Order: sequence, then structure tokens, then C-alpha cells
Amino acid sequence: MSVDLKDVVISSRVRLARNVRGIPFPQRLRDDRAFTKVLEPAAEAASAKFRCKVERMSEMDEIKRRAYVEQHIISKDLEKNTRNGAVIHSQEEGISIMVNEEDHIRAQCLIKGAALKEAYKIINAYDDELVKRANLAYDPQYGYLTSCVTNLGTGMRASVMMFLPGLSERNAMGAVINEARSHGITVRGLYGEGSDAEGYLYQISNNISLGLTEEDILDYVQKAVESIAQNELKTRKSLYSVLTAELKDEVMRAYGILTNAYLLSSQEFVKLLALVRLGVSLGIIGWVNSDELDILNSLAQPASLCLYAGCVLDADERDAKRAEFVRERLRRTN
Repeated sequence: MSVDLKDVVISSRVRLARNVRGIPFPQRLRDDRAFTKVLEPAAEAASAKFRCKVERMSEMDEIKRRAYVEQHIISKDLEKNTRNGAVIHSQEEGISIMVNEEDHIRAQCLIKGAALKEAYKIINAYDDELVKRANLAYDPQYGYLTSCVTNLGTGMRASVMMFLPGLSERNAMGAVINEARSHGITVRGLYGEGSDAEGYLYQISNNISLGLTEEDILDYVQKAVESIAQNELKTRKSLYSVLTAELKDEVMRAYGILTNAYLLSSQEFVKLLALVRLGVSLGIIGWVNSDELDILNSLAQPASLCLYAGCVLDADERDAKRAEFVRERLRRTN
């Protein structure tokens, strides 16, 4: 059954874990020459496919590293690796290649909307170039060898970010998570493992890589996403079949605060943005593009605000700058 994913799926990501044969995993990597043997082929393969930027964690200040985490360019683990970590990225292509995170190379492509197969096509083209330049650790029986055994095989994680207010408000996410787990699917929060589901946002991904092809993984993650989306839309219809005056008022008040506030905490922002996103999906707010909400959700985070301001901000200054930034962005959509 075909399901309309437009108001449920925020983005799609495919990530490939790769390691260079004969070099210790990042946790045990001490030799700078070994680091170069990882970074050089990774960067050369990237340059062959797209315009990119190479940045070492040691050359970035703490604010920039944190902002890159908020923008899903790097992970929290890579942020901490200022000894031999690096990232190769292209915002235009939605690609980032993390060097010496948990594996030597973790290459990912992040695309808006329900586009798993498109994301895989892009990152697989990079992987083809990488194979030409690096002797990757591969075993005929187990597939690609990875630092974490759950990534053995294809080394692939296919994930989709979903907006699930209906299931969340019905307190049904526990059942969804348990059902997904029984089918080899993991449900996590906004920033992956160990993070919370802020603003009704959840990551849905495979937790099995061994014994499957890339196409198998894409297909069963897609089916899981469609099943969850169908459940979400059904629940939304039940919850919001009658757009009560109270619901419209709550949504419009949230929009009113975001477009007029002069102080806006991170916690308040997340709650209000989720209400506005819900209002957009229900047709209560028809003049705001959901892509704009995605941009706000990323760039109004603490470290990203400091980059936007061009200086370090304390908590009160961030609240003021966040309110200014959100006001300006949302008022442009009127």
C-alpha cells in the first residue's frame, strides 16, 4: 500500500562504514602516518566526485565542532576526537565523510524527504571511488570489517528522520519501538544513539547489516518507515479529525511567539517549532514551507547560533539571538 510520506518523513540518510586493511581501528590508532593513509584516499575519492572541504577536528574550535554536530555533519564521537579526527564534507551534495570516528571512514549522504535510494546512489558512487584508492578491510565470509560487530557485512546504516506527533501524543511510541526492534529496526532520538526524541523527531534505521545486501536493507527500512507512517497518519486523523478551536489556537499561539518573541530558550523553541510543524502538516498554517522549519531546527541550536553571531554567547545572549534569528526567518515566509 502506497503511503504519502510528505508530512511524516523529514530526511533520509545512508551511511557506509569502511576501514583500511592493516591499520589499527581509530581507538588504537597512534601513528600520524597511519592517519594520513586513511585521510588521503578518503579525500581523493571525495574530490573525484564532488567539491568538498577537508577539516581536521584539531583545527576547529569547540563551538564549530558542536555546530557541526547540531547540523548532522559530524557525530558526537567525532567531535571529541581532536587527536586524529577529520571530516570531508559538501553541503551542496549533503555528504560528509567522517575520518577516524568509530571506523576509519564513515561516509554518509543526507537528503531531504523520503529518498533512501537516492542517498544510497550518491554515497555508493563515492564508495566506488574509495575502493580504487584504498585497500579496504573485507572478508569473503563476513563482508566489510568494522569496529562494531553490528556493522559487519555491508557496513551500511539506512536511516530516516520521522515526525511522529500523533503516536507520541497517544503514548504509542513504546509499542512502535518494540515492534520495530522485532523486525531488525532501531528507533532513536534526534541525534542518534542515546539521544532524546526532541520535537517528536525520531530516527528509524536498520540494526542488522550482516547477511543482507544493500538493496535488502533499503527495502526493509523503507517498508518499516511506510508502516510507521501509515500508523502515524491514521493516529493523526483520529486525534485531529476535528480541528478544534483549541488546537488551532495552540498552533497559532506557537507561531505568534516564534515570530514575535525577543527571548527564546532552546527548550521552548523545540516545543513551539513542533507545534508549528504540526500546524503545517494539518493545513492550519499554509504559508510556511516545511524546509524552512528544518533549517530553523538545525541553525537555532546553541553552537550554531554562536557561529551565526560570530562570537561566543552566554545562555541569555543565545536566547536573544535565537529569537532574533527565528523571527527574521519566519517573517520572510509571510
